[in-house]
Amino acid sequence: MNPSNSPISTSKSGPTRERKEYGLFSLIQGGWLGYVLAGFAIRYPTRAVMLAGLAGCSAPSIAIIEGSFINPDLSLDLFHDIGWWNQFTLAFPTLLFLSSAYFGTFPHTLRELVDSGFLKATDTQWKHLRELVQAKLTRRANVVLPYLMGIIGAILSSSLLLGRRAWFSADSYVAGWLIPLHVFLLY
Repeated sequence: MNPSNSPISTSKSGPTRERKEYGLFSLIQGGWLGYVLAGFAIRYPTRAVMLAGLAGCSAPSIAIIEGSFINPDLSLDLFHDIGWWNQFTLAFPTLLFLSSAYFGTFPHTLRELVDSGFLKATDTQWKHLRELVQAKLTRRANVVLPYLMGIIGAILSSSLLLGRRAWFSADSYVAGWLIPLHVFLLY
């Protein structure tokens, strides 16, 4: 296929709307939350990472007000809870950025390789591949599994919140109740 006759048009600012029909973005039709998060992260990666970072800082903000951010009377205060900082302040924004970069550019790069002749695929083969991938991604089990894992993670993490002398003790501090929400979003 001649690149000048390609149905994919490019500009200096990046892929145009016509590219969506060839990309994985068009296949993200499973879960509503995944569609919204992925669409926002692909279109606005910097904003998505900043918002994820702010979400990761929500518990520290509340912990500072509650007095559990740095508190030697607790068995674990938030300042010394390396797990919180690793998972929610660093990992969540990083995973969001990497997944948006991958899912936002890989489909376009793959199509350009096909159009340039580096990968041999006819339009019919490309359409068949898209249909196959879409069938796999929209399978009910694949859509439900991330939500199920998030709910299980949130339930399991909520058991940590009770009866401990730490910043996340739900009977003493509100900041701990953010853990299940963050676990759900991470998974």
